[in-house]
Amino acid sequence: MSEVGLRIWAIMSRIKNKLTVRTVETKKVQGYFADGGNLYLRITESLTKGWVFIYVRNGKRTEMGLGSVANMTLSEAREKAAELRKQLSNGIEPLTEKKQLENERRLQIAKAMTFRQCADAYINAHKSGWKNPKHSQQWQNTLAQYAFPVFGDFDVKTIDTALIIKCLEPIWETKNETAGRVRGRIESVLDWATVSKLRADDNPAKWRGNLDKLLAKPSNIQKTAHHSALPFIEINSFIEQLRTQDGIAAKCLEFTILTAARTGESIGATWAEIDLNAKTWTIPADRMKADKEHKVPLTNQALKVLNEMAAIRFNDYVFPSTKKGLSNMAM
Repeated sequence: MSEVGLRIWAIMSRIKNKLTVRTVETKKVQGYFADGGNLYLRITESLTKGWVFIYVRNGKRTEMGLGSVANMTLSEAREKAAELRKQLSNGIEPLTEKKQLENERRLQIAKAMTFRQCADAYINAHKSGWKNPKHSQQWQNTLAQYAFPVFGDFDVKTIDTALIIKCLEPIWETKNETAGRVRGRIESVLDWATVSKLRADDNPAKWRGNLDKLLAKPSNIQKTAHHSALPFIEINSFIEQLRTQDGIAAKCLEFTILTAARTGESIGATWAEIDLNAKTWTIPADRMKADKEHKVPLTNQALKVLNEMAAIRFNDYVFPSTKKGLSNMAM
């Protein structure tokens, strides 16, 4: 553009509001029609109408589309043009700024993850460190049943307290123990998302100072009902009855009683942990709740149970099922 052309354009661009709503509606000629203040109505050869913002920086003419007349009124186009003129006066190049904002928006979309995706990522990242292989499936099942139907497909950064309450409230009083696990698992997933820079707000699933103000205290809801303990004077008759039952589960239960072990320790016992000569059972740290190796002295009766199991041994488990150890259900 020549110097004279630039001066004429600059003078014309300062004259504003030359178009009218009726002109915009009725104009049927291809071309550019100035409203002033760098704003133009552009009509294409096919008579499609749109708004453009035209400006000159360092002798270079730039045309920036603002949108269709069908989606943006004359008044709205003038407001947008005013914003862009302000950018120019502040030394900001509008088209470059627009492209940068669009790139940032696309990057955010590309980085966004749903709560379901974050939950899967969290489980995959932690399952190798969980002692019980079933733990990851339990996480997946509880979240799939209670959390995913409410906000599983929502962008994780949009999860708020209202959604957490919507998820937990229906089961808070009727299934409080389960609800507590669900809440804790949601909290962990959202913490993972925060550390991963996928959300920035406080964790809406945290209990203290947050949900404890909105939901009843678990201790006021839960009524723990423990199994009754067998009176010690009845243990002999119980063992005698137990020995009349066939099956590996009965042997495992007797061994558990004789060693005062936890059920999970007994059903997971392997022959590598048993030293029949030393009359000891060494449970490795990774199978103990306290993460410390535990050595159990074996009584003659416990050794008798082990000898009976050794006679039918068919895998590495002391009390085997088909391919592995017994299940909790068997016990």
